[in-house]
Amino acid sequence: MQQWPVLLFLAWVCFLFFAGIRLFMSGFLLTQIELANSSSCSDPLTPPPWERQSLLLGSCWAPRRFSMAMLVIIDALRFEFAWFNPAKVSLLLYENKLSFLHHLAISQPHHACLYRFQADPPLPPCSTSHFCLLFSAYENPSALCLKSDGLPALINSFLAASGRRMVFMGDDTWEGLFPNVFFRSYFFPSFNVKDLHTVDDGILQHLDPTVDSGEWDVLIAHFLGTDHCGHKHGPDHPEMAKKLTQMNEMLRSLVDHLGNDTLLLVAGDHGMTETGDHGSDSEKEVNAVLFVYSKTPLFGTGPPEEPEAIPQVNLVPTVALLLGVPIPYSNIGEVMAELFSEDGNAVSAALQQLSVYHINAKQVDHFLHSYSLVAHDLPAEQLQRLQELFSSAVEEHNQLLAQVQGATLVPPELESRLGSLIGCFQLYLREAQAVCTQSWAHFHPLCMVGGCTLIAASCLLCYMASELATASHCRENQFLFESLGFVVSSMCLLLGISLVMRVDCAISTWFSQLQLR
Repeated sequence: MQQWPVLLFLAWVCFLFFAGIRLFMSGFLLTQIELANSSSCSDPLTPPPWERQSLLLGSCWAPRRFSMAMLVIIDALRFEFAWFNPAKVSLLLYENKLSFLHHLAISQPHHACLYRFQADPPLPPCSTSHFCLLFSAYENPSALCLKSDGLPALINSFLAASGRRMVFMGDDTWEGLFPNVFFRSYFFPSFNVKDLHTVDDGILQHLDPTVDSGEWDVLIAHFLGTDHCGHKHGPDHPEMAKKLTQMNEMLRSLVDHLGNDTLLLVAGDHGMTETGDHGSDSEKEVNAVLFVYSKTPLFGTGPPEEPEAIPQVNLVPTVALLLGVPIPYSNIGEVMAELFSEDGNAVSAALQQLSVYHINAKQVDHFLHSYSLVAHDLPAEQLQRLQELFSSAVEEHNQLLAQVQGATLVPPELESRLGSLIGCFQLYLREAQAVCTQSWAHFHPLCMVGGCTLIAASCLLCYMASELATASHCRENQFLFESLGFVVSSMCLLLGISLVMRVDCAISTWFSQLQLR
């Protein structure tokens, strides 16, 4: 028997197998074309100024409110861990432990606010650096981000400002994600999920002295103890109560060391189930915590009775404008405009919010226009509707500013238009985010099923050919039999490596989406 037909047959089987893997991955992996563009302060995104608004030195696009910011990431900080209910008598072990956050929100309602920080599933099942992965960390901070719409791009924008210093302490995964970026860093090993204290105790050793030194502009502290405790013991366990109590005392001490020009953000990257796991899209897994605090007044009104839900992508444009750096070019988040109302006057507060909404909307429109020129995965009719919403809101804003300019008293009819115009900008930004999310952040079941079918077909061909070769007992078929054995074993190994590691996450998220529909 000639060997060339056998080799051609094996090549055809291998082609089917790898085509199946490629087809499956095209439906399983979330894809988005990355743009090499970046934002800068010279971009013409600033709306026409109004008489009580001016850009101070160090500001970009909008007046900078803070010169320093601190981001405290408490890994796997589920919303229920921070929600304080003084009326509840029978408490679970993790409840009412972060009492200091409740104390700040009640005693200083214009300085602090608690939010539901909503993550986008599927969540990474690993135990370290979820926050980096959530905002799509990159490999080289001097090059194009692997995902240019989140925290890495914000770090790039911040570091582009001359003389800005960034300090990090905590999870050593950040060292590989952001090499040679930080002005000063304290990395601690995070691989051992059963270790509840090494990372957290290392941070506590350096946190207060670093804050007091003043040698930083942005400080990031990533605590891992709550996440590791959830994996090891679950949330309703005495060790979780101890860990949350430790975080409560850490925050109490930290606030005493903050300056008046510092913004404090306490955030969880995701939540956890009652067994301490995460990786799907259940409410307890996607609802994390965002707590915002400053010693200077932040909010014109007190916090709402029920905390507002904020998508995590909204944090990046908000922090960028608060610190006076450009919003990352590809970000599609909606700015948290309530953080930009500097005084108690309702009209001035609304004008300030409209200004940042205008900037935010222009940045998103600029990105969508650039993206639609190189990619065609966003529906054209939806892009046209978004363009109409944007043009209408910007035109009305410019007309309103022309009427307000120089006026000592704003007419009542214009006051009512302010709230309506804010709603127009919000509608545009939320629809733009929904259109992008629908196109980029969902699985394609047909591609996944088709890929699995091709893989199964290639394996079936190998099995049938090997059975024929065995049954014939011909010596010339020995080469076919041995070759098929090698191919089958190799394909099984590749199949296991390619699919088994994350297919459980895909299936769980897929079925959850089907149930929601």
